[in-house]
Amino acid sequence: MITQHDNDVEPTNMSGSQANRFGVFENDIDDEDIDVVDADIFPSSVPRPEPEPEPMCLDDLINSDERHDAILFLLALDELMGSVAEQYQAVRNNHRQNLAHLFPQSNIVEMLIEAAVATNMGIQQVQLLDMELSLQYPHLTTPYRLLSTVVLPDITREVASIMREHAAEKVAEKDVIVFLGDCLECSFRNVSDSCNRAEFIVPEFCKEYKVDSRGSDRLQEVVKGLSMMTSLEVPLSKEEKAQNSQFLKKIPLSLKPHSWLPNMRHIGGGRAIHQTIRILQTFGDVIKGTSVENQVIPKRGFFGPPWVQGRSSKIAGDMDELLMSDILPPFVIMFRKGILGKAELPMMDDIAPLWLKLREYVRHPEKAVSWSLAFSVHALLTSILETDQITDSLMYLSESAFEVFFKQLEWARDKLMEDGPDALIKDPKFSHNFSIVLYLQNLGLPMSAKKAIWNPLYAGTILSYLSFFGNMEAGCAMVDNRAQLRIVMFLYHGLLLNGIIKDGQIPFLDILYASFKNSRAIWEGPLPRRGELVQRFWTCFGLNVVDSKKMAQEARGMYDSSASQGRTIDEAGPLLLERSRKMNHIKPEEICKSYRRVCNHDFHDVVDKYHTAEQRERAKHTDYYMLAVRVNDTLDAIDSEQQLLSFNLIACSILLEKIVCGLTRVVFLSSNPGLQLDRQGAAQMFAQHLLGALDFSSDPMEHILSGVPLGRAASTFLVGCYSPIPPQNVMWFTAVVEE
Repeated sequence: MITQHDNDVEPTNMSGSQANRFGVFENDIDDEDIDVVDADIFPSSVPRPEPEPEPMCLDDLINSDERHDAILFLLALDELMGSVAEQYQAVRNNHRQNLAHLFPQSNIVEMLIEAAVATNMGIQQVQLLDMELSLQYPHLTTPYRLLSTVVLPDITREVASIMREHAAEKVAEKDVIVFLGDCLECSFRNVSDSCNRAEFIVPEFCKEYKVDSRGSDRLQEVVKGLSMMTSLEVPLSKEEKAQNSQFLKKIPLSLKPHSWLPNMRHIGGGRAIHQTIRILQTFGDVIKGTSVENQVIPKRGFFGPPWVQGRSSKIAGDMDELLMSDILPPFVIMFRKGILGKAELPMMDDIAPLWLKLREYVRHPEKAVSWSLAFSVHALLTSILETDQITDSLMYLSESAFEVFFKQLEWARDKLMEDGPDALIKDPKFSHNFSIVLYLQNLGLPMSAKKAIWNPLYAGTILSYLSFFGNMEAGCAMVDNRAQLRIVMFLYHGLLLNGIIKDGQIPFLDILYASFKNSRAIWEGPLPRRGELVQRFWTCFGLNVVDSKKMAQEARGMYDSSASQGRTIDEAGPLLLERSRKMNHIKPEEICKSYRRVCNHDFHDVVDKYHTAEQRERAKHTDYYMLAVRVNDTLDAIDSEQQLLSFNLIACSILLEKIVCGLTRVVFLSSNPGLQLDRQGAAQMFAQHLLGALDFSSDPMEHILSGVPLGRAASTFLVGCYSPIPPQNVMWFTAVVEE
């Protein structure tokens, strides 16, 4: 969760899910403040722009200066990365509270999902910003060129002066920026990198613009000095420090290491994002030179000091060893040979853009590192840094929740098989969907190092994918695929209406009932009252209104007199039914707002609860403000729906099928063993006889059909068989719901 910083935002006493978790507004700034360039590149206190001039919209980009926009772009990255940091600070604090108050630690899963969703929405936003910036400024196609615009204005002027004096061809300022940006890239690349053009870049530039020998020598000196500057921005290995000891002694004290983007504390200084770009670029060369059959094994200890849990240092390079040795090599395996490399999983671009960026990087390591890729990996490192004291615990809890989800599937399937194979198991649609969900178990295969798969951001992405696709999307397709959910829900609702069972007697069904109370596919409107059960059931089952009324009248006729007592199923007789329309299947977006936000990008009813009217008015047209509002709304939805998200709907579908089959045996087949019922026949028996009794009988508890007291038999079966099943058996993580 992201805490609120703006004192103007009301209410200020919110906490938890009601706090503004995406800080939008900081200090005010005038445009001329950004244009001031001093020897330190930035003012001593980096200003935070008003939302409206931020380069979030294409129209804003077209009408603004490139360096102004480049700074704003980096400020936006810093703001977004700061939001990522706050998300994982909240994860850390929540985990500590769980330990202090002896709360179930698995409820951290909901926080990890929230943090991953917010971060992945940030990745999508950076991808959009990067695309918009490149459309307006095609020459700023690499991060290095944008960095040269921001951090090298003095050198840009010096090169431009050299070119005016010594070049026969006129050179534009943007060409100088491109040249210096490419020089930066060469300085950051390994000497052995096949893409390193350091040997040719100055001669080619001089040849293109017909620079004389004196000018060429001066450019060589500038580029050499630029390389010296660059070396201060990256941590050096012991070997490199020894080789460059004389050079390092000559560096003026005023030129301090890690001085680029000094006041952008989330992407500059000790957490410099250009260091992440350098590592990705370097490792890309390693991937490119390693065949698919071989495993990438970089030399440990070469990329800086190793990372150790609990050492929350901000020295640049502390995370390099972890990234290069424990995270990136397993990613190569996963995206070459694992599920994410072999299969095109649905909805990845909506739920897990992180995976798409990493897969593209592994498949095409020769491509230039983009801002969105750098932001993705930098966010991953930030998630580890902000939770470094509890990283091992988070890895254990994430992996455990993942395993619990699939163990519950096996438990539910085994429970269904207790009485012999059921038609549900033989249903090809069920088997297909069940197999797809089981296939997701490959996401957690131990082929990869735990720090790669179960670090906070990547683990949160796995859990959010499992939640929104594996549980909500696939679960909704299976939980009512044989009408088992609506049969049980209508029956349970009817028993509650008649006071035959009480809330709390069957916790498993209580929570499921609460989760589906507002599903239009179940009820076709508000919850039915007594006297409406049969008609509304048939409407939901696919009959038109006229036929549904006819069925309800038929049921009323059987139960509105004492003569109905003691009827038999044979005397009642089956009715021939023909559906005039299809049943509405359960759609995840109908019951889950967070699914609608994350997977459908549906924000039409989003509400900003965290900013004043004045703030909304001045920022409502900016993309950054809209992202903040959408993230806040989405995280609030996840928080309010965590009980539904924690329900293993696929395991529920199997248990519900077992309930329907058991009720059919107990209520209808116990006294009529020769009766053959398919699912439509069973639905007819439930609706006309059991729901009919609950709807119209004067004594539904003791109403007799074929010698069976309907209400008593149904309630006894449900309470006896399913009240002992704790909800935790079908909840794959602990949901904390405020009463």
